[in-house]
Amino acid sequence: MPRSAFFRRTLIACAAACLALPPAMAAELGEMTVQSHVGQPLLAEVELTALAPEEANGVTVRLASPDVYRGGGIGMDAALQGLTITPVERGGRRYVRVATQQAIQAGHVHLYLLLGNGNAAIVRLATLWLTPPPPTPPTPPAPPVVTAPIKPLSAPQSP
Repeated sequence: MPRSAFFRRTLIACAAACLALPPAMAAELGEMTVQSHVGQPLLAEVELTALAPEEANGVTVRLASPDVYRGGGIGMDAALQGLTITPVERGGRRYVRVATQQAIQAGHVHLYLLLGNGNAAIVRLATLWLTPPPPTPPTPPAPPVVTAPIKPLSAPQSP
């Protein structure tokens, strides 16, 4: 039973600490567009939505630590070690472009993204689904090589 009491006290302490924190960010992840296929380096864009006006210009996005993956019970794809995250603004909407140098071999990849603005930070999970590469059209067979029969050269006739 002491373990259960410890768990309850820890839970109560965590809840109290959360109440004392400054307001959390409201940022959410929106539309996700994957532009790569299984077996290729990841290239995708993730929309940032629900940004408060004070968050819009100061939000930073980075990959969460491996501890977050362990805590979530999700394995971190090794290709994510070299992940680059680039902010993009298009049509008044904010996105982050995520790209890896190594190929993703699975049909999906989980991204725990840490969104922060200096005062607060939140972790959001994005699951990106990759499709198999499109089939390559079969190469047409090479046309058969036709050789003409060789005529023997005749010697010139003398007059």
